[in-house]
Amino acid sequence: MEPLDTAFTKFCAFIDTIGPDYWSSLKTEADVRMKLIDPIFTDILGWPMEEIHLENSGDSGRIDYRLTIKQLSRLKQLSRLIVEAKREGRDLGINESHAARYFKLSGSVFQTEASQEAIKQLIGYCGSESAELACATNGRQWFVFRGNRLADGQKIVEGMACVFGSLDAVKDKFQTFYDLLSLDAVTEHRFRALFHDAEGQPIRTSTFRAPIRRSESRRMLPANPLSSDLDRIMVSFFQDISGGDDPAARQACFVTTKESEAAESGLTRISEELRNKVRSLDVLEASQITDAIKRVREMNRHEFVLLVGTKGSGKSTFIDRFFTDVLPTEVAQDCVVVRVDLAPCGCDANSILQWLDRHLLEAAEASAFGDRPEKSPTYEELQGMFWGEYDRWRTGPYKHLYESNKDGFKQKFGERVDQIRREQPRDYIVGLLRQIAASWHKVPCLVFDNADHFDVPFQEAVFRYSNSMYSQCICLVVVPITDTTSWQLSKQGAIQSFFSDSFYLPTPEVEHVLRRRIEFIQQKVAEEKPEVGRGYFFGKGIPLEVENIKAFASCLQTVFVSTGQVAEWIGRLANHDVRRCLQLTRDIVASPHIKVDDLLKAYLEKTTMEVASDDIRLAIIRGKYDIYPKAAHSFVQNIFDLIPECSTTPLIGVRILERLKDVWGQNPDNDARYIATHELVDYMQVLGIEPRATTLSLNQLLKTGLILGYDPTAIEVTQDSRVQIAPSGRQHLQWVLSDLVYLESMAAVTPLIDQSIHDDIKANLTDARPDKLRIAIVRFLDYIIEEDGHFVIVPTHELYTEQAKILTTLRDVQSAIRRLPTQAVKGRYSRSTGRIIRWEPDRGFGIVRLTNSSTTAMLHINDVVSINPGILKLNGFVEFDMDDKAEKPAAINAVEIPDA
Repeated sequence: MEPLDTAFTKFCAFIDTIGPDYWSSLKTEADVRMKLIDPIFTDILGWPMEEIHLENSGDSGRIDYRLTIKQLSRLKQLSRLIVEAKREGRDLGINESHAARYFKLSGSVFQTEASQEAIKQLIGYCGSESAELACATNGRQWFVFRGNRLADGQKIVEGMACVFGSLDAVKDKFQTFYDLLSLDAVTEHRFRALFHDAEGQPIRTSTFRAPIRRSESRRMLPANPLSSDLDRIMVSFFQDISGGDDPAARQACFVTTKESEAAESGLTRISEELRNKVRSLDVLEASQITDAIKRVREMNRHEFVLLVGTKGSGKSTFIDRFFTDVLPTEVAQDCVVVRVDLAPCGCDANSILQWLDRHLLEAAEASAFGDRPEKSPTYEELQGMFWGEYDRWRTGPYKHLYESNKDGFKQKFGERVDQIRREQPRDYIVGLLRQIAASWHKVPCLVFDNADHFDVPFQEAVFRYSNSMYSQCICLVVVPITDTTSWQLSKQGAIQSFFSDSFYLPTPEVEHVLRRRIEFIQQKVAEEKPEVGRGYFFGKGIPLEVENIKAFASCLQTVFVSTGQVAEWIGRLANHDVRRCLQLTRDIVASPHIKVDDLLKAYLEKTTMEVASDDIRLAIIRGKYDIYPKAAHSFVQNIFDLIPECSTTPLIGVRILERLKDVWGQNPDNDARYIATHELVDYMQVLGIEPRATTLSLNQLLKTGLILGYDPTAIEVTQDSRVQIAPSGRQHLQWVLSDLVYLESMAAVTPLIDQSIHDDIKANLTDARPDKLRIAIVRFLDYIIEEDGHFVIVPTHELYTEQAKILTTLRDVQSAIRRLPTQAVKGRYSRSTGRIIRWEPDRGFGIVRLTNSSTTAMLHINDVVSINPGILKLNGFVEFDMDDKAEKPAAINAVEIPDA
């Protein structure tokens, strides 16, 4: 049941118990407070006792009730609501039938002595306690108003109060009562919207709300005939970031950096040192294992290494590659790598230890004995693993059994070892690790991968567990974590002593990642023998001829390496997660907006063809569809439609991202680049944006990866969360403030509440001519700017300088759009342009000279699509298409353009 429904049920039950005798028992103000006000606020409106403070002495007198909201980050309880109680019978001037009606505080309703007294008291109390909401009640009558208007310049007594003349009136309009006074409503400041509406400052509402194109109307564009074959190449080379079972690909495609080389060198050094230690143990017989283990413990040589990198920097791939390809063969063959992937465990800090016992044991046995048919240790190896206990048995409690029946003794000891494996798996694992080091002369290398997918208590539990392993035997423990996690753990005292080395892995540049993979394809093409049904590519299920594959690699080079900022866009939108970067790369190639077949044809025919930057952005934003596929896109979000359930500025996401970008710019290299949610809510509130709207937007931005939380496991924000702008958020912010493809795409799918603007934009987008697209984008920005003005007033303070620039930038974009034709750069939003150097009105005929060229073209009145044809004049500026089929250059689909 929803909290509102629960509260209403409790309220109905409560008033059903109130009869004439109950009312007659209310002799004093204290009676009213104990018997009516207290139960309504605690049992029905949800206020906990610790947030209700009674008989506080304020600057203006003694406060009956001061209700607070706890804010942990500020370590204090912040005053939010002041309640003034009056004795039953002191009339507040409210008609018994009035339910959730609004009256001016200075009006005729509140003229009784009790109401005037309450208003003056509450205004004073709210001012001294910085509380915004005020409530007066005598048990029967209630009125609520804003006792502190947050410096909006309006007199408090000129504001409105919401009144309830009886408890039956409260019941009739209980939702409003609840939205004014409940703990949840006051925490979220829901009352502000009610008062804004009542005072003639309504939150923007409309009976009309519709996008130009609904998501379900999207159409999948025809696919490239070669798409399935080409996708096979993309799956093979742009999906598996580790190289899988292809060592050559793993070596060739991994992008090394100075930091990764330093990490490789450091881990190699540690591995060699540990290898030399275990090889120095001269263990020949099982009877000598005890002494060997003692020497191992005396050496106390073990290593705990943190591998630090941003999410998606390839930490897991680095580990795969290091032990398989980088570590010298003579060292690698003396290592037993035991790797546990924690990502799918589904555990918390309380249950992870049992999960680790089971899975680490399985992984250790698989690594140690995986090459054997039985995949398990021999009896002699088990004897060595638990030699101490074996020796104690044969000389102590089971001496006589050992001397009289060795087979029986061995069977009993074997049963004991099996019991240890089942009931004490950690002891079994430690025994196996010691055996690997002391008897096999190999180094156990324990890798606890993806621990950073979980919260700090979980990671701390994993670290303690791994510490218990490595402290008992020679081994190397490697734990990959994110840089954010390393900041968090640096504050955890117990963690600091767990590791002796840490190495940082930066995220490689996407262009380098893509270039390496393209170069690898080209290398394999050069090595491929032209034999049908054989070769490297055929083995990967790629039936294309070598020449086609070579052409496709050239296409990839053209699109992702040679065209503008494509690699940068991909990296940002994927938040520099290499796996997601490769997925987005695949999506772009599969998009019909990229005409791959034309690129292939151009290569094979040895002609040149460039890829338009606009087409690449269309491929990124719209994928396989003709419009942006809302709710079906993993990388691009509609920043103008973040929270449709809340009436607020369509630029709320832009304004949040701009603030986070500003904070990040001041502290790019430390965790001060994160900002607390409550600080951001306060910042946005000064702009006029409701806290609830800010919180909802932050949750959506976090969910879609446009912002990142300090806690990587958090799926929603709280008032004490800390967040920073994500690379994806930066890219969205950049596109919102500059990119026409993004703005056009979102203009088609953003719900609009003005039908005339909706119809205007729809007509222009439907026409799809460059000049019409420009008009549509300008009108869409007009709408966005106007709507923002209904909600936001930017203060003239240095903290809000960047906020003031947002609308200025959008207006500059509009101006730039209008100037596009004069730049004579052909593309999606502009065509050929020129001046009319000759015009014969009687014949409807003229000559146009192309801008920045001596070329001329014929222009006929029938080829002019202006709204008012016939007003063409000499030296007029026109935009048009060139008719390639005409014998002489001819301008068609011409439009008059005002001089910019």
